[in-house]
Amino acid sequence: MTLERMFERWKEQSAYDDEDSAVEERIHEFLSEGANELAFKRLDGNLTGLADMANDSDSPDPRIPPWTHPAIVDYALYLWFRDGNPVKQQRAQAYLARFQDVLNRMPTLRDEHAKAAMADGRWTLKNLYAD
Repeated sequence: MTLERMFERWKEQSAYDDEDSAVEERIHEFLSEGANELAFKRLDGNLTGLADMANDSDSPDPRIPPWTHPAIVDYALYLWFRDGNPVKQQRAQAYLARFQDVLNRMPTLRDEHAKAAMADGRWTLKNLYAD
């Protein structure tokens, strides 16, 4: 999902309909921050070589699975609503919970490599407690 599509989705979910370039720039920062949060977990904290989403045609890092891209929008919505009145703050918590759910379900690259190695038979597990 491109940055432009994420912004359009953010506008739909937040019911924001003004054309303000300062707000658009701020939301792009929020989206980039959400992508960085996902990348931090996915890449085990090693963010070297990670490029920010700078223009509308950019997508998040290819190492971030596409099924997690809607969570980036949820994170931007959380950041947008978290400083509002109590009703907006409650709404923000729901978006944060959705983001954290995806973050917890997303495996790291190290986990995926280990799973693939076990499936290929390169690694085997030995039960140390068996007779």
